[in-house]
Amino acid sequence: MPILFFNGKLSRFCSPSNNLQQEPHSPKIIDPALVLPQALLGGEDAIESLHWHDPSLPQDEINKSIWEGWNVEMSYGEVVTRGKECKMQVVLSFQAALEDPKLVKHHYIRAIQFHEEYVKCESIKMIRFIEHSLYSKSTLTSALLDRLLKKKEEGWKGTMKGLEESVTEGEVCKSKGNLAGKNSKHEQAIRHYLEGLITIWPYTSNDTSINYEKAFGSGLVKLEQALLNNIITISLSHPSKSGPKRMIFDNIARVTCEVMLEFRYLTVTNLRKTFERLAQLDEREYGVEGEQSVNSFMADLFRGKEGDGWAHRDCIQEHVCHE
Repeated sequence: MPILFFNGKLSRFCSPSNNLQQEPHSPKIIDPALVLPQALLGGEDAIESLHWHDPSLPQDEINKSIWEGWNVEMSYGEVVTRGKECKMQVVLSFQAALEDPKLVKHHYIRAIQFHEEYVKCESIKMIRFIEHSLYSKSTLTSALLDRLLKKKEEGWKGTMKGLEESVTEGEVCKSKGNLAGKNSKHEQAIRHYLEGLITIWPYTSNDTSINYEKAFGSGLVKLEQALLNNIITISLSHPSKSGPKRMIFDNIARVTCEVMLEFRYLTVTNLRKTFERLAQLDEREYGVEGEQSVNSFMADLFRGKEGDGWAHRDCIQEHVCHE
């Protein structure tokens, strides 16, 4: 039985899937709770206590805290293992909350924090996968992650750019990527978009250290999700119709989509687009059978949904982002 915040407190409720069984005439063609992460439920109440980021804090304290969970010093295998551990801890935290109601808030917060670290691990894996697919023969090395590690080391020493400055520099990388894309330089465009991500990280629209309003107002939400979207778009538009190149770019698009779906502050439009892209990939890979995939049903569920608002803001007891 899922547990989450409701009216400012944690409570239990019957799972959406059970509700659907009780209401056979439900208009839903698929239950979003079966696809979207439970750790993203609860809205603002669930994460308000985690908003620690404040410009008035000592800069060295901000620098160290903002890097928590960014395991860029780990090897590829270690990041994979850590990501699995975090995902398991999310599951165990929800289970512990059911078994220990007196500490339900503690367990739920723990699930949220492990989910954040899990997404950071997936983001690191995504960078390594794309670099390996396009630019390097080995996942053991990563020029981009080496740059991110250097940023982390400098941050711990007290030297680190602020959120707004990082966003401004990331916009330059995006513009370079857009120009390369217009000139059909797909790999170069993706490189610039990846550089944009490295430029803005460790600030991310999956981070609960700031609320959605600050993340959006700073331009972080729009830029980070635009960079990820552009990687997907340029990958899907590669002219190869079949063969190894087509597979490489489709895999890059799929991996990037899967990371985006885990983001806490994903916008309504980007949530819809992500399922549309995944459905497109399923149909391309599986043909007619792909038209009946979970992603295809989710794309139908979110059809016509538009907006720059936080998609999961009102997902308190269940995922209602499609409504």
